Amino acid sequence: MIGARVPRREDERLVRGAGRFVSDLRFPGCADAVFVRSGVAHGTLAGVELDAARRAPGVVAAWSAADLPFLPEVPPMLDAASARGRPWPALATGRVRYAGEPLAVVVAENRYAAEDGRDLARARIEALPVVLDATEAAGNGVRLFPGAGNVASEREFGEPVGEAVWRDAAVVVEARYRQQLLSHTSLEPRAILVSPQPGGGLRVWVSHQAPHRLRRDLATAFGLPQEQIRVSVPDVGGAFGGKSETWPEYLVVVAAARRLGRPVRWVEDRAEALTAGPHGRGQNQRVRMAAAADGRILAYELHIDADVGGYPHAGAFVPMATSMMAGGAYAIPHVHVRTRAVVTNTAPTCPYRGAGRPEAAAAIERTVDTVAARLGIDPAELRRRNFIAPADFPYRTPTGFTYDSGDYATALEVALHEVGYAGWRREQARRRGSGEAPIGIGLCTYVERAGVGEEFGSVQARPDGTFVARSGCCSTGQGHETSFPQVVAGVLGVDADLVRLVEGDTALVPQGIGSFASRSMQTGGAALYRAAEKLIDAAKRRVAEAGGVAADAVEYRAGTLSAGARSITMAELAATDRLYAQEILAPPESFPFGAYAAVVEIDPDLGIVGVLRLVAVDDCGVVVNPLIVEGQGYGSIVQGIGQALYEEARYDAGGRPAADSLLDYLLPTVSELPPLGLAATATPNPNTPLGAKGAGEAGCIGAPPAIVNAVADALRPSGRAAPQMPLTPYACWKAVR
Repeated sequence: MIGARVPRREDERLVRGAGRFVSDLRFPGCADAVFVRSGVAHGTLAGVELDAARRAPGVVAAWSAADLPFLPEVPPMLDAASARGRPWPALATGRVRYAGEPLAVVVAENRYAAEDGRDLARARIEALPVVLDATEAAGNGVRLFPGAGNVASEREFGEPVGEAVWRDAAVVVEARYRQQLLSHTSLEPRAILVSPQPGGGLRVWVSHQAPHRLRRDLATAFGLPQEQIRVSVPDVGGAFGGKSETWPEYLVVVAAARRLGRPVRWVEDRAEALTAGPHGRGQNQRVRMAAAADGRILAYELHIDADVGGYPHAGAFVPMATSMMAGGAYAIPHVHVRTRAVVTNTAPTCPYRGAGRPEAAAAIERTVDTVAARLGIDPAELRRRNFIAPADFPYRTPTGFTYDSGDYATALEVALHEVGYAGWRREQARRRGSGEAPIGIGLCTYVERAGVGEEFGSVQARPDGTFVARSGCCSTGQGHETSFPQVVAGVLGVDADLVRLVEGDTALVPQGIGSFASRSMQTGGAALYRAAEKLIDAAKRRVAEAGGVAADAVEYRAGTLSAGARSITMAELAATDRLYAQEILAPPESFPFGAYAAVVEIDPDLGIVGVLRLVAVDDCGVVVNPLIVEGQGYGSIVQGIGQALYEEARYDAGGRPAADSLLDYLLPTVSELPPLGLAATATPNPNTPLGAKGAGEAGCIGAPPAIVNAVADALRPSGRAAPQMPLTPYACWKAVR
């Protein structure tokens, strides 16, 4: 079963509209919550007038922070130190720090009545100066938190590079890059439904990536034992990092449900998602790279000012991931990174598909291409001269990671072959001679980090011949219902249809970390693999004890155990007593890698960038289901194209979001998709029994630098640099002219 192209079993349910999302759940007496939000990016909050809202037909309650003094603060997700002195109230108190920050909640019998009540609320806010750029905020006198600076955290990775290295290098390249803010725009925005239970417990349904973490945070926030809270995750319409957190709205909905003694639901609408929801990316990067005359990279320096929005609780750790992946696929002797996480008057940031790794790849890959151009070396050849060699793994990077395995040169060669690199170079030369629309060829070779932390997995044999697999992961659309049973079936030697997956429910799965950072198959899949092996071992021991033989004398094949002439099935064993095994597996991080090649054409009159061809070669180790991995590849590539060419969460000078609908926030659609070529190499993960590495974020990492490098290549004869992302028609038109 492992390696089989099995169609996703969940798709039949989803495509016919039978999915069950938070907004589909029906409970008698369930009220709807909406939020009164700040229209000011930075200001002193004098109060929120809610009397008119409370009188509106259908409104059950309307509260600000003054009405809910017991309301807990938002907990930090990973980097607790960055949040010290910077408390995040679930409803604003005293000061607002970004447009869209929740000021009050209105609860009504239905969403329509709640929105009518919300529109009657009035907030009294005295505006303060606004700061929107991370670098400016780091040195600005405008402080978002009295008594605390705007730099929430500052760290260094690697050793500072000696001045002699820069002085003696044949070439030194310096540049500044901007990783623009992006919106997650998952098909289903954030959503939560909370029902208070007898005895003070809570039943929670939520669109989330980490239900056990949410249960822990809610228990801590409201002083409840974790066993009194059950968190269930129904079908989820995408997450991309924006649903791992415990957001302020979740805390308010819990408080509202407990106070009213009835179920309360909040479903974010698209306008909220764009104007008040979290952002991803958002880095100002300054780079310096030194190289010898033969193209060997001698040193690389990266300085990052990361925009973490009004509160650092969910995003301060992301630039650390960028820092540790700064050196990419290259054996660079000296790498030094300095990073600052800086609060600004934009919406808080959090991980967005790739979470720090796309930012790292974009910085080094753009710089490598610039070095190649300065030295007159083909960018593919310069990469070959600097790759970490397969014999050098495991490889300890100057920034502190240990890469597990890789063959970067082979991935690049496959990409060059698949894209037709030599042919496009000839076509480029011809066009430059004839004066036709310029084309450019761009490359990216990337390494990413995946699979952090431990994960729970268990397998139980049932008397009816089926098996139940439980995982601490939590699918948000990745196809776990199909791929995890494939893993278990592959070990047990049975049909995958006999394996049923249970996940995303804290009452049915005893522990779990969740699904993010491309960790599900590497950690969750490997835990199930090991649990299935343990189940066979347990069955063998039981048969051996009953038959009075050694366990190694018992043979297992396709669900049946044999000892001499006697045989018995797993189902028969399970009928006599519980047959169960579990595993908590904590492998080290894995480091998937790949190579991307893009060919673009720039319309000199309109500035439109047309992607003529895009090839992706990804290596995620052992692939359990190629069909699912390819689907993840297509999806992440489209999001990568979105960052390169279309998407940006823009703000006006007053800190108000420019887009409140998808008419103003541009996403690539099927009409904008270029001809895509997907290929793969396979370098197994040496640290897990399954051999898989992460696979879900590659396109977001590899596609943007390849496209930007291609545009830079097209513009190079004119002496113009590529604009910052997104490469809009206007920006490219100015560059061409």
